[in-house]
Amino acid sequence: MIRTWTAIALMLALAGPQAPPASKPKKKTASRKVITLPGKPWGLGVDLKGFKYEEDETSEDGLRRTIRGENPKLKMKLSIFLGPATKAGGSKTCREVFMERNKTGRLRLDEVTTWESGKLAAVEYIIKSDLGGIKFSHKNLNGYLAHDGTWIDIHLSKVDPSEEDLDTMRAILKSAKIETSTLSPTEVLFFQASELYKKENYKEAARLYQQALDKEREKRTFDNLMWRLLVDQLGMAYGISGDLEKSKAVLEYGIREDPTYPMFHYNLACTLAEMGDLEKALPCLEKAFEYKDNLNPKEEMPDPRTDSSFKKYRNKKEFKETLKKIGIRD
Repeated sequence: MIRTWTAIALMLALAGPQAPPASKPKKKTASRKVITLPGKPWGLGVDLKGFKYEEDETSEDGLRRTIRGENPKLKMKLSIFLGPATKAGGSKTCREVFMERNKTGRLRLDEVTTWESGKLAAVEYIIKSDLGGIKFSHKNLNGYLAHDGTWIDIHLSKVDPSEEDLDTMRAILKSAKIETSTLSPTEVLFFQASELYKKENYKEAARLYQQALDKEREKRTFDNLMWRLLVDQLGMAYGISGDLEKSKAVLEYGIREDPTYPMFHYNLACTLAEMGDLEKALPCLEKAFEYKDNLNPKEEMPDPRTDSSFKKYRNKKEFKETLKKIGIRD
């Protein structure tokens, strides 16, 4: 399985947009990050210039996401949490619940003030510390949003900030907005999975592709090209991440639904070869080249001679004979 992201990106471009467009797009900047949850047709947009992300985790059920990072130049810490609301109510309710939790902690919160900006509910407070006889104050700002049954907590902090630092922190919180998408939940899953695939996070990509395919099996909404891409990418993601049985099952499903699309046969041949079953892989390889005229636009058949899945069979007589049958000179 050696298909490059360049080829896949080309097919995605032919199929449609690679990221959920906002219905009322905010002016795009390199520093604006849109944070999404799997299948949600919206995301949290926030301006985070200069921040580097040390942690970005999404729970297996897709309901929670946590991001942690830092702006090394400003020495400013960041954390963002998205998760299920624990009670009815908007941003102010979200703030109240989180602040109540803080009161039960071991740290004392001083100089607590609250303010609102649009739908955002914010709180500022100081945590005073004495480390080795050196006293300092840790300034904290939290911004809260509530949307679609999800609560959002954006936390910024810095030790002994200047007034300019505080203005920057407040501006970051005020930049936070819910950006809704015009894509369907299934399309959102597909493009989120494709971004993970691009980053070589194949296991997580497979999980989201699978959710998208499950939705498509309930009710078909993708056109033929998008559906082929979904099944193809899912089979590839499973295969590259080592789950060959699931890869085989997905590709066999694709063949039942679309028996003349060559890449389903080719990738099934790769999967069977990886499983050590060359006897079954070679007929699939022949089928793939039999249907090579049914490729998607701009798509090309791979060369089995250079495919890592067939590397250990390179000098096998039956493999060489199959290459001759499909018109490839060894």
